Amino acid sequence: MTASLHLAFALVAALTVTDAERAVLDRISAHSLEEHLKYVASDELKGRATPSPGLEAAAKYIAAHFQQAGLEPGVNGSYFQQGAARNVVGILPGSDPELSRTCVVLSAHYDHLGEQKGKIYHGANDDGSGTVSVMEIASALAAMNPHPKRSVVFVTFYGEETGERGSQFFVRHPVCPQTVADLNLEQVGRTDSNEGPRMNSAALTGFDFTDISQVLEAAGRATGISFYNDGQYSTSFFARSDNASFAGMGIPSTTLAVAFVYPDYHRPSDEWQKIDYENMAAVDRAVALGLIRLANAAEAPHWNTANPEARHYADILAKKARPTIPAK
Repeated sequence: MTASLHLAFALVAALTVTDAERAVLDRISAHSLEEHLKYVASDELKGRATPSPGLEAAAKYIAAHFQQAGLEPGVNGSYFQQGAARNVVGILPGSDPELSRTCVVLSAHYDHLGEQKGKIYHGANDDGSGTVSVMEIASALAAMNPHPKRSVVFVTFYGEETGERGSQFFVRHPVCPQTVADLNLEQVGRTDSNEGPRMNSAALTGFDFTDISQVLEAAGRATGISFYNDGQYSTSFFARSDNASFAGMGIPSTTLAVAFVYPDYHRPSDEWQKIDYENMAAVDRAVALGLIRLANAAEAPHWNTANPEARHYADILAKKARPTIPAK
């Protein structure tokens, strides 16, 4: 078979959504996302500061959902990973005896700014939207039979707003023998970007740092979502969310956002009523498909060493993999 035919078959395969994949995507519901976010970004949780009773209530709510979905507890029989506060971790075991020892992570932070001067900073888009998306995608993938070949770790972090503390703790206390990629979700619910409307699209930070973007681009083409490189923000925002904790360990990572900057960013008025739930569900379906394909790929994602910034993270990974020579 010629190289051009190989390429043609690969393109067709990338655009084809299998029946098993379609069944997963069909389980992602705008109504379900809205119902979850009404609670996560409610007055009752008072902005989910780290630490706070509201953050703890959110953690329990997410853990109960992971359990109901059928995910395995991520840490010694518990869905909670205790650091300065609690990360919430559920695992979907992989179906392949070898590849299941490796993991793809889908993450978001569930904390926000809390209550200040009597005003609640609800954090519906930042990052309640990412949190409920992780929950919804987790439920959808958990029903897949067979599971993806690699294990998939679903985690929501505390303390992103105070220095990515939860994800820093997580990468230093891994729940999987080998994490091969992190796909982090930030601000996926608002389409009213300060740059203009953002419908049926999402940007990736560090777009050309790894080949994760290629997998997501193909998933987007198959589902009607455009994943793109934002010239103003994709590079500068790479180190501004929890994906950076993974990158600092040499693990290929990216953060996906529909709107990097929007009118209510870090304001009390970032409320659940302003979310575009249909668009968020559409983006989540593309994310779910990309996640499945990352988890089923025989080859793990790589850093793009042609990019100087990406080469820095690739060097970290290479040093970790290099055998230690005992001192004489």
